Amino acid sequence: MGNLCTAQTISVGALLGMSNYSGDLMPSYWEMSEIRPVLGINTTLGINRYLSVRATLIYAQVAGSDENATNPFTRLRNLHFRSPITEGTVQIVVDFLGNHRRLIPYLYGGIGVFRFSPHAQYNGEWVALQPLGTEGQGLDMQHPRLYRLWATALPLGGGLRYAINEYWQVGLEAGYRLTTTDYLDDVSTDYYDNNLLRELRGDMTADLADRSDEYIADTPPFTATAERGNPRSKDGYLWVGFTAQYQISQAQWGEKYKCFSF
Repeated sequence: MGNLCTAQTISVGALLGMSNYSGDLMPSYWEMSEIRPVLGINTTLGINRYLSVRATLIYAQVAGSDENATNPFTRLRNLHFRSPITEGTVQIVVDFLGNHRRLIPYLYGGIGVFRFSPHAQYNGEWVALQPLGTEGQGLDMQHPRLYRLWATALPLGGGLRYAINEYWQVGLEAGYRLTTTDYLDDVSTDYYDNNLLRELRGDMTADLADRSDEYIADTPPFTATAERGNPRSKDGYLWVGFTAQYQISQAQWGEKYKCFSF
């Protein structure tokens, strides 16, 4: 095939895979004990052989726990969380060798938004953490309000597709999301005065803010100046999964010919 394909194609696809998160409660970028599912759907507009625009909708679960840490001080902190994530993004996909091959390596990047809601287990039930203000949010000028449950995501990733024919492609894809929040796990700054939290927000908030006494009985609460998290580093999440894509239409101008060579 000597000519470039002039067709603009529209495809729909799906993703099924495994997710992890990176943040204060994760000792590494991939923790096998914290793997959770990720599902996704997408629509792709192919511009030419090398470029396409993709809109995605993804639902995932992420989780983390200080139980996985090897550092004794981190284990004493004894915090954990899980959170659902609903994400919508728009991405530019680059098939850098062209999409007219059987094997199609690609990279992508873009922008989007996602919603999250960290929960922790308390007396056998999973409790939403953001309304509690476990780091004193909303109680003074240093912590003027609760953090938002919506944030921006910058999706980066790549994969490898295999063209079964000119309509169906299957593959493997991996992605990482840079985010603008440090509260995906409800952990960011310093401990708040636990006695004041108990007085103003109740026992559950105080107990969930400092869980060190569950790890070692009768441990005194962390002081209000103690570091609870690292506010200098934002949280993120990542996943790997299987993909399937089906071309549903093609708008053709000029001479008609297939976009794939087999």
